[in-house]
Amino acid sequence: MLIYEIMKLFDTHAHLNFPDFEKDREEVIERALREDISLINVGTDIEESKKVIRIAESREKGLYAAAGLHPLYVGKKDFKTKEYATLVKNKKVVAIGETGLDNKGEEKEKQVKIFREHIKLAQSFNLPLIIHCRMAHREVIKILKEEKAGKGVVHCFTGSLDEAEEYLKLGFYLGLNGIIFKMDFKKIINALSLENIVIETDCPFLTPPPKKGRNEPLFLRYIAEKIASTKGVFLQEVEEKTTKNAIDLFLSER
Repeated sequence: MLIYEIMKLFDTHAHLNFPDFEKDREEVIERALREDISLINVGTDIEESKKVIRIAESREKGLYAAAGLHPLYVGKKDFKTKEYATLVKNKKVVAIGETGLDNKGEEKEKQVKIFREHIKLAQSFNLPLIIHCRMAHREVIKILKEEKAGKGVVHCFTGSLDEAEEYLKLGFYLGLNGIIFKMDFKKIINALSLENIVIETDCPFLTPPPKKGRNEPLFLRYIAEKIASTKGVFLQEVEEKTTKNAIDLFLSER
């Protein structure tokens, strides 16, 4: 039986490649897989994209990768399409990203240019996008429409309900993580159908209570519990539907 047929949860955005996990990465991975939690480690530049692929290749099942250049890094690094395209051919790569716009970053014109290049790369391989967006949702939506991009997830969604609806119309899922404990998300969570949500940790960041310190995929359960309690539905329903969404989005073409 394939692991995605028995997985309980799917962490759609993790960074186990970061130095925070250097000493105990294998143990963190094993804790997740023992609990039937599959995960995607997300690249932030070419070297980190290579690293997340190596991590994914360390297990036959349950670990996947995304390759991309984070918008905060575009000022210091170039996006070489052919180099990333070579990585994307690896069967463990299930998405392009993270990419997008960040209004706290510099070189906005270059951010936009490289974001468009990511979209084209994703389209050429029929892969979903993992979008990073901070205080730039209207710009991101405009670019997605212009490029006719229609498959992916807006990771760590922090936009308005109107912006959420715009993304859904374009065919994107919304990624929810520990940020829902730090901001008032009750209105948005209640307005969203479970069919439109995937869940993530963004570990090592955004640790959900009651945990403290470094986040890890095992803590994904707290995100699912918070969504279930907010919407007044059974936890199992949240687990099953968000996992199915992740499988449909990331694994259907792999």
